[in-house]
Amino acid sequence: MTPSVEEVFAKTLERHGRADIGKDAIAEAVRRAELTFDEDFARMDENTEKEVWDRYDDFVFDMVGFNGDREAARREMAEEFRRIVPEPKNWVAYPDTRPFLEALSKRDFKKGILSNATDLARKVMDNLDLSRYFDFVIISDEVKVRKPSPEIFLMAARKAKTAPGRMLYFGDKLAVDVKGAQSVGMPAILVDRKNVYSDAGVFKVRNLDYARRFL
Repeated sequence: MTPSVEEVFAKTLERHGRADIGKDAIAEAVRRAELTFDEDFARMDENTEKEVWDRYDDFVFDMVGFNGDREAARREMAEEFRRIVPEPKNWVAYPDTRPFLEALSKRDFKKGILSNATDLARKVMDNLDLSRYFDFVIISDEVKVRKPSPEIFLMAARKAKTAPGRMLYFGDKLAVDVKGAQSVGMPAILVDRKNVYSDAGVFKVRNLDYARRFL
């Protein structure tokens, strides 16, 4: 997504007189927040979403030492994300995504996506010309089941017409993705680009270029 979460925090803090807080400090605070709220993301639903994100924002503010008007800052950030998120053009693919999918397309693999999202996910994929790489897409808002529920992973196995143990799942969140997949016996690889989960105790890679070595 562009601007990134870190950039939205930086711009908000600057508007509140804290341009002195550097990019590295913000990036580290966001990284720590991702780890701290990993289980919260797994339990989050539409009723708790705002409360979780408010606590997430406050955690980052604590980490960087911002003690200004947090309520106003959170409100401004929420408005910014409401502007950014729904626009497919604001979503970008990582540089390693297309080469990874191209490599998989040369092999006899069925490929699918499981996303805790709305139909925006399909629009983003179409805009990035990525839909053509996938045999199926399962969107939580459409099937009314969210990761890490075992059912959504079993749906993927049924779509792929194979057993969960013969699949390989890639995800970037430990509780939502990897533990969800493992709950139905589906092998999983954690894609930990920011080294959020330094002691995850699961197989992980920093990027998809590295993952290609195992396929």
